[in-house]
Amino acid sequence: MNWTHNNLAFALVDFFLVVVAYSMSLGLRILDPMVGDPSVFWTHLAVAMPSIIAIHLLTNVLAGAYGSRAGQITAVVVAGFLSGVLLLVISFLARTELGVVIPYTVIALGAGLTLVGMSLARLPSRSRQWSGPP
Repeated sequence: MNWTHNNLAFALVDFFLVVVAYSMSLGLRILDPMVGDPSVFWTHLAVAMPSIIAIHLLTNVLAGAYGSRAGQITAVVVAGFLSGVLLLVISFLARTELGVVIPYTVIALGAGLTLVGMSLARLPSRSRQWSGPP
């Protein structure tokens, strides 16, 4: 893959979008009065965040969200869906095998917010590529 400045910029924006989306998701989850000690969730999210970021960026690369199709929102949607499903499975395994608890709602909402953010980040790129009706 040819990493142009545009692709690197998308990857950097995607990195920050993942961090913000999952942090916002956990923040919203903690607003629930039934949550016991929220500091445990923040600690577990901090431990899992590098893996969450890596999974999102890797699925973006595999789906073609960077490269010649960097502006293709379809590739971002496919990558976002795959990331969400993969992270839910990994979250389940981490909970049962390692005792690392990140609420499933945080994973689902984080993946959804990331998908929306990544799609919106690519809209200006698509509008530059589209020159109007044929």
